[in-house]
Amino acid sequence: MSTALLVPDQAQFDQQLDDAGDKPVVVAFTTMTCAKFAVMYSQVVAGAPSSIVFLLVLVDRAGESQAIADANGVDATPSFLYFQNTAQVDSFSDAEAQQVVETLEEKLPECL
Repeated sequence: MSTALLVPDQAQFDQQLDDAGDKPVVVAFTTMTCAKFAVMYSQVVAGAPSSIVFLLVLVDRAGESQAIADANGVDATPSFLYFQNTAQVDSFSDAEAQQVVETLEEKLPECL
């Protein structure tokens, strides 16, 4: 079972990607007011193996978390970015839980 780590700034974001090594990383970008996302993401994370690192960025209108979103080309929430060895391998926005899982299976099958 995995857990999601809240990432408040670019330095911690970069550090988490580095620390993950060759583990896959799923980064979710959302807002505090997106109830649909909270339920869906908690289901995905709870059902995932611990070999996957989950990061969560709460995007606000200004500040460090918005800078992370901007640096990664995120312009809609919820958005998901998939990384392997610090390189982005996929991304999409406004997903359902099944799409998150299917993308993991397709892009990072060796981790499931």
